[in-house]
Parts: sequence; structure tokens; C-alpha cells
Amino acid sequence: AVPVDGEVFQGRSTVTVEHLTGESKPLEKKMGDCIPGGARNLDGMLIVK
Repeated sequence: AVPVDGEVFQGRSTVTVEHLTGESKPLEKKMGDCIPGGARNLDGMLIVK
């Protein structure tokens, strides 16, 4: 899980935020996207700052 809110600095992945927002569809995150703390990484690698 992503420990804190941040911005994807490097990488690309699919994450789920279902337990945070109720949104059941996985979301693709890439460089420049905001990502909430607690999001669960499903695949790929992300560097978040």
C-alpha cells in the first residue's frame, strides 16, 4: 500500500482504492498523477514523492 498521499514521480501501475472510496474499478497511475495514501498497488512499480 502507498504510505502517504503523493505524486507519482516514476513508473506506471494499476492501483485500487476500493477500500478508501468504494470505487471498484482499478485505476491506472503514471508519472504526474496524484495517488492517495492507502492505495493498493496491483502491478508494476511506482516511485511516489
